[in-house]
Amino acid sequence: GNDRKRVPHKIFVPRESLLTTMLKTEHIQTIYNIFVVVLVVMGCNTFIYDALEQGRLVIDFDHIFWAFGDFSTVITLWLAMQVQALLLYPLFQLWIQLRQSNIVNNRIIDAAALLAYILYIAIFFYYPVSMVAKLDLPPASSIVLPASRLVLS
Repeated sequence: GNDRKRVPHKIFVPRESLLTTMLKTEHIQTIYNIFVVVLVVMGCNTFIYDALEQGRLVIDFDHIFWAFGDFSTVITLWLAMQVQALLLYPLFQLWIQLRQSNIVNNRIIDAAALLAYILYIAIFFYYPVSMVAKLDLPPASSIVLPASRLVLS
């Protein structure tokens, strides 16, 4: 009876990340090394081109500053998204308490929790994309918000 309604206790075991495991494979390590070499060759190409064409090394960060523009707005939105993600824990706690209280049928509680979670996920992914479109953020800044959503999910 009551044992069936309890959530089983889980034991979390530390393990290596997927990237660490994949980099142990020789083929993946080769692909990684190829990307590093391509990056180094492109950097050398840029420096040599600048030295030959301009007669000096051109170190221009204007494009980088433009691409990561409106930083304070991005940080504010990112912090709001972090708070939104942290609010999920108390909601799960509430769901567990309601299930254990037996006041309402667990199927009704589960259905309401599932509906609330689906709504949360929809807002979770809609919010950053709508803010990027609304605020017309520069390219790199506009990638930070949706990408952090994927990391948090």
